[in-house]
Amino acid sequence: REAGRFIDRQNHERWTDLYGALDKALSLVGSSETGSLREEGPDTIVVLSDGRPTAGRLVDEDLVGRVIARRARYLRPVIHTISLTSDARSMKLLARLTGGEYRRR
Repeated sequence: REAGRFIDRQNHERWTDLYGALDKALSLVGSSETGSLREEGPDTIVVLSDGRPTAGRLVDEDLVGRVIARRARYLRPVIHTISLTSDARSMKLLARLTGGEYRRR
C-alpha cells in the first residue's frame, strides 16, 4: 500500500525514455550482442511505467517492445510490466514476447 501511495504522488507528466531504461536493464543481465550473461546478473526485469515512450532513441510503442524483446532473445530475461496510466501496447508486447506478465495498475 505504501508503494502504491508513493506512485500516486508522482508526477506522471514527465518524459519517458522507455527504450533507454530497458536497454540499461538488459546491460545488467548481460551482453545482447554476444549473449553472454553476467555472473551476478538478474534473470527478471520489472518495468513500472506509464508505458508511453516520449523521449530517447525510440518513441514508437510497438518498435520499443519488439526491439527490446529481440535484443533480449539470447539473454532470456523474463520482463514483467506494470502500466501506471494506460494500456500501453509496448508494455503488453514486451511482457508477452519475454514470458512475463502485464498488469495495469
